[in-house]
Amino acid sequence: MKKLLLLLTLLIFSFKAFSQDSGFVFGAYITPTYSYRTLKATSSAGNDTLKKANAADKASGKIDFGIRLSANINHHWKITVGAAYASKGYITNLTADTLSKVGNAKNTISIPQYNRYTFFEVPVYITYKMGDSSFNFGIFAGISNSFLMQYQQEVRTYDNQITPFNSPPTNYPYTGADLSANYYSTYHISLLLGVEFSYKISQSVSIFAQPNFRYSFTNALPTNGLLDANLWNLGVSLGADYIF
Repeated sequence: MKKLLLLLTLLIFSFKAFSQDSGFVFGAYITPTYSYRTLKATSSAGNDTLKKANAADKASGKIDFGIRLSANINHHWKITVGAAYASKGYITNLTADTLSKVGNAKNTISIPQYNRYTFFEVPVYITYKMGDSSFNFGIFAGISNSFLMQYQQEVRTYDNQITPFNSPPTNYPYTGADLSANYYSTYHISLLLGVEFSYKISQSVSIFAQPNFRYSFTNALPTNGLLDANLWNLGVSLGADYIF
């Protein structure tokens, strides 16, 4: 954490040195996101597992919260660093056999398993912007440094009695040292791409919408398994900037 704070401090002072146009821009935003995972087998033994896992997965929606600090290098270029509380995840549909109340006949049912990754994210990106004094359009690219704070798995458990599920869902959260002990990578790096639309509503305040795409290069599954999983998500950041 000390290294992270030092990195943020150096970035802020670097922005100040290069800022020429209108100084710093501070913003806050929320980001509805839609996330998923892509799987690949680490060996031929994982191919059958891969097919089953891909068939069982579907995407999940979350909402992230963040702040950002930008500095204009010149009229067209600006550099931005942010900090966000971010969630990513997906839903896996498991199957189980249950016994019916009549005749103890077996029924196969689907059980949703909710997989959630909670990150502290530090995106760093550069934007090429165009437009007039009121409306701007920009294209940006960079990286997102993500620090995994928690992996959480929720699933309704099968009790084989009158009803097929226990309620509330069984919860398996890993945090802190538990993450490393269970072979989860705690640092993830992602490609970050997107566009931004901003509109100045006063001399100091502007609002913006920022559709963005992230793709993680880091394995989101335990590193001793048969599969690698890369998280990706689509989001739209909505917020306001204060120019000073």
